[in-house]
Amino acid sequence: MRDLAELPDLVRSKADAMGESGRTWLASLNDQVRWFENNWDLRVGAVLSGGSEALVMSARQGDRDAVLKIGLPAEEGLRHEARLLEMAKGRGYAGLLAFDESRNTMLVERLGRPMGECGLPVEAQIDLLCETAGESWITASADMGFMTGAGKARWLREFISSATQKHPGAISIEVKDQALAFTHSREQAWSADTSKLIHGDVHSFNALADPKAPGRFRLVDPDGYFMEPAYDLGLIMRDYHEELRAAPLRLGRERAEHLAKRSGLEVQAIWEWGFVERVTTGLYLLELGEFDEGRAFLDIAEGWID
Repeated sequence: MRDLAELPDLVRSKADAMGESGRTWLASLNDQVRWFENNWDLRVGAVLSGGSEALVMSARQGDRDAVLKIGLPAEEGLRHEARLLEMAKGRGYAGLLAFDESRNTMLVERLGRPMGECGLPVEAQIDLLCETAGESWITASADMGFMTGAGKARWLREFISSATQKHPGAISIEVKDQALAFTHSREQAWSADTSKLIHGDVHSFNALADPKAPGRFRLVDPDGYFMEPAYDLGLIMRDYHEELRAAPLRLGRERAEHLAKRSGLEVQAIWEWGFVERVTTGLYLLELGEFDEGRAFLDIAEGWID
């Protein structure tokens, strides 16, 4: 019997919340791992941290290192991820080695350390994330089943409205109104002609060192949206609070302008997505009870009102 005690608490709690199907999934994990070892010719190792909707384990297939991800039942995330990785063919992303849709399980290429653990200066991380994101954008179409930029803007607007009702006073009226206004402007700006299939959750722990190209990184765990690439750069705007505290508005605007120059994308689109993502991430952390971390996001957002 394999010891799966290291299964992340978030995965276990999500499985429990699913009722009978989730409990059955938990009880079957040892059998599932053995099935993949036999049918995919794997040697499966330790449980890896960081999973939220899947059991994630190190593995080896022949002479190559890999990662086995066994998704929760009925979760669509791995199916979207597998489809995106298949389209990417390793460009900007970890390569997809195998996918079993019926078992909601994938095998992906094992990359190196996360950028956030490599000791790089923040400025270097921002530039590398911008470069890595740019390499990952895929030409696609609106009929491929991925959420569009208009849909993402509406989803974020609904979340802001709901979360601020649950947490009155969490943000000022000015910040709420600005965030909602930006979701409307990004929804109106959405166009299939200017959209790509993008990662949708770019940060320094989703960018892993490329063992085939020292100094370069590739992305893992995509959400996958068909929308303007500026959204991925807005996610870079969302992070790295300490570097903004001294003068949030000026330094935030400078970061947006820097990303726009490096990418060739519109600075206002990057700014608006960054503002919305900073607000929604802060509110989401409050919902999880992570009040100090949530405030770190929201305090900068308050400083971004001009």
